[in-house]
Amino acid sequence: MRLPTFSRHSDATTETEDRAPVSARTDAPTQSGAVQAGRPEDLAAADRAATERAADRAATERVAADRAAERATTDRAAADRAAERATTGRAGADHAADRAATDRTAAAAGTYRHDARTDERRAERAAADDRDSTVPMAVVDRDKTRHADRDRIEDARTDRTPEPLAGPKPRASLLATLALITGVAGALLVLSGPLLGYGIGVAGLALILSIAGIRATGKRHVAGKTDALIGLVLALAAIVVGVLALTGSLSWLGTDMHPVTSLREWLDTQFANRF
Repeated sequence: MRLPTFSRHSDATTETEDRAPVSARTDAPTQSGAVQAGRPEDLAAADRAATERAADRAATERVAADRAAERATTDRAAADRAAERATTGRAGADHAADRAATDRTAAAAGTYRHDARTDERRAERAAADDRDSTVPMAVVDRDKTRHADRDRIEDARTDRTPEPLAGPKPRASLLATLALITGVAGALLVLSGPLLGYGIGVAGLALILSIAGIRATGKRHVAGKTDALIGLVLALAAIVVGVLALTGSLSWLGTDMHPVTSLREWLDTQFANRF
């Protein structure tokens, strides 16, 4: 049986134990027992757990670093695209500015020419007024009206006159000219008789040159399409007549005949009695 005491120390100890939480009162013997009963296997397991946690933290940090690097790369690519767009926009603005400057220069040149013509007409009118200062007012008014009408007509003609288009200088096609020359030569050779075969060859060359000349004269500044067409017609006619003559279909033309001599004899018989 415990006898009650009136010591403050015992009361304070009892009160402190009563106020301490249950987990602290129950864990104190357990922790002390764990410390007393600590073994090398438990310590190794604890070290491995700490190592694994450190490795997990390092892996997490590496993933975060990789993501940050990817974001930086994406930001750099976006910045490059924005710089390219800005460069393209500046180039377009420069081109537009150059075109506007060219238009302004052309407009200023046209205005200057128009002002020069206007000044010349005004000077002519002033000179005419000075010459006609002694003429009666009716005649002066009539002359002024005539001059005004003439000026309006000249202005209308000037406004309607188109500006000459800048481009290559007009020229004749060399191929068309050669086609015409070779076509005439081929036709003459075919009609000569003995040179009929050579005439067909020259006519074939004229045909090729005519086609090339027609194609060359398709440009606006190249003339000579008529020459190429005439050469083409002569070449085709010479080829057809030459082939017919070689096959014996023409009685008046062949390699063993002399059409020029026959023509001369026929002309002599026609005009011998008249001259």
